[in-house]
Amino acid sequence: MPIYEYQCKDCQHTFETLVFQNDHNPVCCPYCNSDKVTRLMSASSVFSSTSLGRCAAPAGGGFS
Repeated sequence: MPIYEYQCKDCQHTFETLVFQNDHNPVCCPYCNSDKVTRLMSASSVFSSTSLGRCAAPAGGGFS
């Protein structure tokens, strides 16, 4: 279930929505209900469970 970013051509609002593979309904703007939307190119993010909320010890042993 990817999340895509869209911009409405009628009201210019930018929004994100989940898009299901088997859903063939058009994406509509949640503010003006227009189906005239364009999918935007978004930067993707990659997180790993080992990098969240942890800091590595500084090289050289830390404080002196």
